[in-house]
Amino acid sequence: MKRIRTLQLARVGTWGTQSATLTKKDFEEMIETFSQSPVFLGHEAAHKDSEPSYGKVIGINLSDDGETLYGDVVLEPEVDRLFSDKKYDSWSIGCPRRKVDNKRVLHHLALLGSTKPAIPNLRQIKVI
Repeated sequence: MKRIRTLQLARVGTWGTQSATLTKKDFEEMIETFSQSPVFLGHEAAHKDSEPSYGKVIGINLSDDGETLYGDVVLEPEVDRLFSDKKYDSWSIGCPRRKVDNKRVLHHLALLGSTKPAIPNLRQIKVI
């Protein structure tokens, strides 16, 4: 049986070397536009048609103050083991804006190994 992991996906703020800013409004738009998002090993895989998905983000929600975006994530068993063994011990989201209405979408979740995420110290909240 596959486990559901609840992860902090992002926090409001300006992050990374490109100074990307995420706001409460961005998170609200991601919830509004959400449909299941794939999980990849790294961000580059999200842009290659030939790469498999290693799981899905099946639901997202906000903290009570709207400052943190949470996601319920189901990983394929082989990747779940790698995650549990801390081979991939951090993560990052891809959240571009749609051209049609300029709203943010949760495009993918990238599991990261040696590369540090733009948003540090995101935590796993629970595992079911």
